Amino acid sequence: MLDKNKGIYKKALDFAFDNKDIKNIAITGIYGAGKSTVWNTYVKETKKENIITVSLGKYEDNIQEIKIKSEDNEDKDNNSETKEKDSEAKNKDTEYDKIGEDILDNENRVERQIINQILSQIKAKDIPLSKYGFKSNKSCCTILFESLVMLGIISSVLLWLNRESIVDNTGFSYICVLISCIIMLFLSLLYIFYRYFRENILRISKVKFRGAEADLGYNDKNDETVLDRDIKELVYLIKSSKSKIIVFEDLDRYDNVAIFTKLRELNFLLNKYSKTNDDGEVIRFIYMIRDGVFKSKNRTKFFDYIIPIVPVVDSKNSENKILEQLQRLDNSPDKKFVYKISLYVDDMRLLKNIVNEYLIYENVVAIKELELDSNKLFALIVLKNIFPNEFDLLQEDEGYILNIFSNVESFKNKARKELDKSLKKVNDELIFLRNRQENSKFEAMATMIPPNISLKDYNNSSSWVEFLKEKSLKEDETFRINYINTDNYDYEHSYNYKTFVEKYILTSQERKAIIEKLPIDKSGRIEELQNERILLEKKIREISICSVKDNLKQMTTDEVDNVFKETTEKITQSHYFPLVRFLIIQGLIDETYGYYKGCFYSGSLQKNDTIFIKKLLESKEQDIFLDIENPSEIKDRLEESDFGRFNILNKKLLETCIESESKKAIFGIIDSVETNDNYMSLIQLLNTYNFNTIKKFVYIIIKNKTDQLLTLIDKINLEKSELFINILISVWTAKDINKQILRKFSQYLEDTEKIILLVDEEDFEVFMKNVSLAEVKFNNISELKEKSKRIQTIGNKKAYKLTVSNVRYMYENLLGDTLDYGRLISNVNSLLTSSISTYIKEHFVDFVKLYIDGNTKNEQYLNNESVVVKILNSELSSEYKKKYIEFNKTRISRLAEIDDIKEKNILIDCLFDKDTIVFNLENIKVYRNSIKEYSEAFIRYLDRHIDKSNYQKYLLENNKDISNSLVNSPIASEKLFDYALMCADKKIVKLNNEIGRGRIQKLIKNSFILVTDENIKTLLEKFYYDEIIKLIDFQEEELKDKAIDILLNLGIPKELIYKLINSNISYENSIKLLQQISNDIFIENIAFSKVEIIEYIIDYELSDDNKKYICKYFNKFDLKIKDKFINVLDYRDELNNLSNDNLNNYVMEFVLNSNKIDINTKITLICTKINKGLEVDILRKYIESVPKISELAEVWNHKHPKLDNTYKEKIGTALIEANYVKEIKYKVHPGISSINK
Repeated sequence: MLDKNKGIYKKALDFAFDNKDIKNIAITGIYGAGKSTVWNTYVKETKKENIITVSLGKYEDNIQEIKIKSEDNEDKDNNSETKEKDSEAKNKDTEYDKIGEDILDNENRVERQIINQILSQIKAKDIPLSKYGFKSNKSCCTILFESLVMLGIISSVLLWLNRESIVDNTGFSYICVLISCIIMLFLSLLYIFYRYFRENILRISKVKFRGAEADLGYNDKNDETVLDRDIKELVYLIKSSKSKIIVFEDLDRYDNVAIFTKLRELNFLLNKYSKTNDDGEVIRFIYMIRDGVFKSKNRTKFFDYIIPIVPVVDSKNSENKILEQLQRLDNSPDKKFVYKISLYVDDMRLLKNIVNEYLIYENVVAIKELELDSNKLFALIVLKNIFPNEFDLLQEDEGYILNIFSNVESFKNKARKELDKSLKKVNDELIFLRNRQENSKFEAMATMIPPNISLKDYNNSSSWVEFLKEKSLKEDETFRINYINTDNYDYEHSYNYKTFVEKYILTSQERKAIIEKLPIDKSGRIEELQNERILLEKKIREISICSVKDNLKQMTTDEVDNVFKETTEKITQSHYFPLVRFLIIQGLIDETYGYYKGCFYSGSLQKNDTIFIKKLLESKEQDIFLDIENPSEIKDRLEESDFGRFNILNKKLLETCIESESKKAIFGIIDSVETNDNYMSLIQLLNTYNFNTIKKFVYIIIKNKTDQLLTLIDKINLEKSELFINILISVWTAKDINKQILRKFSQYLEDTEKIILLVDEEDFEVFMKNVSLAEVKFNNISELKEKSKRIQTIGNKKAYKLTVSNVRYMYENLLGDTLDYGRLISNVNSLLTSSISTYIKEHFVDFVKLYIDGNTKNEQYLNNESVVVKILNSELSSEYKKKYIEFNKTRISRLAEIDDIKEKNILIDCLFDKDTIVFNLENIKVYRNSIKEYSEAFIRYLDRHIDKSNYQKYLLENNKDISNSLVNSPIASEKLFDYALMCADKKIVKLNNEIGRGRIQKLIKNSFILVTDENIKTLLEKFYYDEIIKLIDFQEEELKDKAIDILLNLGIPKELIYKLINSNISYENSIKLLQQISNDIFIENIAFSKVEIIEYIIDYELSDDNKKYICKYFNKFDLKIKDKFINVLDYRDELNNLSNDNLNNYVMEFVLNSNKIDINTKITLICTKINKGLEVDILRKYIESVPKISELAEVWNHKHPKLDNTYKEKIGTALIEANYVKEIKYKVHPGISSINK
């Protein structure tokens, strides 16, 4: 960024240097923003020379501490009580004086350093008058001069002492000798005084003479600072140096504005002095400071020009700079971690130093060899650079971070104690419940009820337990009890549940305590407690091995804040403190920091040992086959809780634990495997061990970790792998194992029969003992494919599943003969003394099931009749019995030997269908007497065996009830039906709805169907309308009426109604039927011969459709109906309204010729026909039929009849309007005349 924007900064600085009024220039920015870089770049590019640079850094907190101390004392002073002020005033004044002196000393120290740094950059020869200077070695000239001075002094003294001799011998006068001595002594002394005063070798501060005292120097203890005192000296120094630019760096670190004020005054003096001496040169002070030095806007007044520097690195962009610096490293940390850490690094110099130190550390601490975490190493280096003191303390296992670890450990211990307390409570409750005989609190309460109390008028419960349980749900419901006192008097009292319990049960604190502890459901509560105990034990294991990071995750926000609580330690006061919190919470600084703080040296632990322990503590994935060098040493160093870590598995470590029988360590490893579902890794390890190691492993865990061992077996490949076999053998050859544990492994052994032959001879006795104890039944010993005494032992112990394959194998192994499947049961039963026969008899039903299921080839069963009967009479399910019957070929001669034929009717039907029952009268009689209704199978059975030669013997003579059933059976063949029809003597009350139409017709013809609701309903549902009519026709009137009533109740369809009306039923019944279809009767469905019915319809149901139908077929109806129809229409004034379509020729002629119809009606009907354009011949015929208008018909005989009455006028007008005729005018009445067309 500096390179990108250097033109902007150069332009700003050029402006400042070009302006003579700008003398105090501030380059501002945060620490590490690049202020020095900008200035140095500018100096280099502009080639400015003779620059004095003052750089002071504050790396301790003395001034700040002095300020804090001063403020604290002020607070104390303000808060102190009045009574104590006088007594403490003197002490406080002394303390304030000391604080003031400290502040002054610090200012003097800073100012001396400023002077010293300026002085160090000025040549001594340029400031001969300065009282300041640095010590230096004397030059040869100086030594020569000083020697000459000393020689001069000595010579002058000697010359003076020997003056007489000199005068006498040389001829010089005394005056010459005196002058020579004076000159040599004066010059020498002059040089000496010059040197002393110049180099401050001699300083006179006070002169005291006879009580009078004069202060000639200065006092270090006065209130003036060095800069105040020697500001003129500084003006001389700077002017003598001929430097025009003075740069001040890092003065802002002191947070003391007074220094800047004095420097501004110094700049003012310099420039004024330069101006006064006509020099004209501007001396500029450059200040590199942070913006926060001045707390207000006064900084703009203090400085003539301010150049802000945008920081190169801050918390928002430092990630990119860090990544740039890390590109050159081989084991750089993860980018995600860098992104997070960059939020806290905001100084470019700090950033570079972190990367440089990381580069050194990664090559020193063996990061690759020990497989250290580069993120953790980088985090530690960040801590070292930001908090070096804390890093030093961490090196010594001290400091704030160690206190945090201690706080987390305290939390862990506290949580563990709480869990232990909860676990103890659960265990105590479990012990209490298991020691109690009662299964619920109500049972315990029942035992506490006195024997002289009984319930009164309460029969709903069979015991006090049920009574109390019921009443506990209805506590306010009252009930009565009988109480017999010591005098045998019977008292009656009423109680509710609560009062009864308090009165007779909870009579002591001991009883109350017991009842409160007992649950309603003891077994359910025990199961809950066992699950809770498992969960608590798991939590205790987990919390014991949790890292600091994991423990912090489990804490609440308040608990985490409490762990990181601020203290008086400097680290918590720093604005970088959140970085420490971040590093610890993220697990980047944890218990494993020791591996990152120094070099690795092999000792009792070698390289792989260290890698294993480090990864174990860091909760990192491990190579389970890592070749650790000292597994015993590792085992001894690890805490008991460490064996429960998820990454504890290691081949050598586990093997060492097994060989040394370290039960607690192995139990911890097993718990870890279970908690983290790490069984597959454990299986990989166990696969590498020999049988003896596996055996020891199983012996150690089988009693205490039974469920985990079961899970392990489940996870192993069950294809009878070597490990699976070895574990099973180890389990079943273990001594002193109880039945409950062994039973859990029974299934695996039963499926692995080859173990019988793999167990060592010395272990076989224990093996068989355990097999018998656990009642093991091998599933398929036939897979062994060989004869052995061990097989006979298994057979004698009945330690095999009673399966067909096993029985055949044992039979063939015993007799050396093959066994036919179809006769298997009969053949085995023949071995009366064999354990196989006894075994089958004891489990006959179960074996038959397997026998039937095993008949995959559908072989025929040829077992003798007694076996078949035994199977049918056994408790075998009907489904299995049916399967047996399906392939059974053995016939049953006596059906009576089968129990409960009525209940076995389905099976008997199967026997009938398979023809495995001998056909004889006895079996038919047994069957007939055992059931209520003959089955279809039996009917088919009869059909196969009945013929013309024997039907009378089996049907007519002995079994007429069978014939009566057969005539109503749809499945009986026509042959059997006909035989039964000849032998039956009972009419059918309820007709089978599956009987065909032909048979129904035969039954009706032979009067075998009674008129019943069921029969008529059946015929009605089958739409056998003709058969219904025939059935009714064959009945007497009374039964006909009954049949009609039945039909009406059932809801008779219209089609059948019309059929019945047209049949031979009575008029009354016909009317009943018509009433069922009122408002919807059609005469067209009624025969023309049913005159009375039609008349009824004309009177009550004459609809438009019926009118139309009668008019259409008017000539086919009886005269009586015609007359009735016309008169009814005329009576109802409906005749005039008949449409032209209904007024056909038959209707018109009948109406016009009828004497009962009014002439007006006739005229209206004729007009209707006229308007419809009727043919002249037919119209003429209609007019002639009415005497009062018949004369008008003459118009078509070329006459001109007059319209001399009202009727003629109506007809004439209609004819004129219809253009049949035209009007003729007469004097009295008009006339009409035909129109020639």
